[in-house]
Formats: sequence, C-alpha cells, structure tokens
Amino acid sequence: MSSHAPCAESVTNRAEAEGAERGTRNKSDTPLRGAAPINNEFEVGYDEAFEKVWLRIALAGRVILGLVVAAGLAGLLGRGPFSHHTSSAPDGAIKVDYEPVARFGTATQVTIHLDMRRFSAAPNITLHLSSTFVEPMGFHQALPQPLQEGAEGGGLTMTYPVRPTAGDILLRFVLSPTTLGPVHLSVNDGMDTLRWTQIILP
Repeated sequence: MSSHAPCAESVTNRAEAEGAERGTRNKSDTPLRGAAPINNEFEVGYDEAFEKVWLRIALAGRVILGLVVAAGLAGLLGRGPFSHHTSSAPDGAIKVDYEPVARFGTATQVTIHLDMRRFSAAPNITLHLSSTFVEPMGFHQALPQPLQEGAEGGGLTMTYPVRPTAGDILLRFVLSPTTLGPVHLSVNDGMDTLRWTQIILP
C-alpha cells in the first residue's frame, strides 16, 4: 500500500501542474483589447482615444510655443530683434526709428534721421512734433538739446543748427508713455510729414 502512495501523489501533482499551465496559457492566449502580439511574446496596449487626445495636446503645445517665440521676436515680451521699425519720406531725406510696441511708464526712444543735403542752404532746421509727443507719450528729453524749443498747436517745435556733414544727423527723443493702447504720432521737417503708430502695453 505504501508503494502506491508516491505514485498517486505524483499523478496528482502532475495533474495540478498541467491544470495551472493550461490556465496560464488560456490567459496569455486571450488578447488584450486593442493589443497586438510582438514576436509571439509581448503585447502592447493601444488606446486610440488617449492617442488622439495626446496628439491634440502636443499640437496645441507647439502652437503656443511658436506664438511665444514670435511674440518675443516682435517685442511683445520685451525688446527683441524685430522690435524696431523705420519709416521714411519718399526721398529718404527724413526717417524715423521707433518701437512699435512700448510699455506703460517705461522709457522708449524715437530717433529722427535727417539728411543734411536737404537743409544745406538753410542755417537751421525746425521740426514740428505732434501733440501726442507731450500727452500721452510723456515727452521727457531731446538729445542733443535744440537751440530753441517751443509749443505750437499743442505740439512741440525743435530748432537745430545745420552743420556741414556728408551723412545724417540723429535726433533722439526720450518718451515715457502714460496711457495704454495705440498712439498716433507725427513729425514734420517743413517739407515732409511722417506718421506712425505705437502700441502701449502694460
């Protein structure tokens, strides 16, 4: 009787092992939803709805990043490589360089380029600045200082001596805006009038 006991126990153990193996095999043979077998060994889950959402998030992130970079270059987030613009008269004798986007209460500079060949026959140059230079752009300083400075029609007149030179002279006006939104400015040299717009942000 004792000789048959080990055999019976061995048969029982083999049956249990085979049953466990079949259960494991049946489970592994049941494919995951949306899964695909790889080399008959591994399965990779695929959630189509999640992938679509993730793709949209990735595309939105790229668009936002592109807008931030563009805003930085344009000067919306501070001074950037494209944050200056130049306007000129048809013959180029007078030009103005300015920041299209300026900040409230922060100094911004307008530079006037004058070609001395236009004014070689006159002893002085008189510029007429629009009233918006004073209010709301907060005119602060002129560099260099003019020979004469006065008010006319709510604006400013600046008189400078004509000096013999082969190139342009530069007149810089320092402003400190006291408003928000677009501000229209203009300058006249007695022959041409240049007009431009600066947008003031907080």
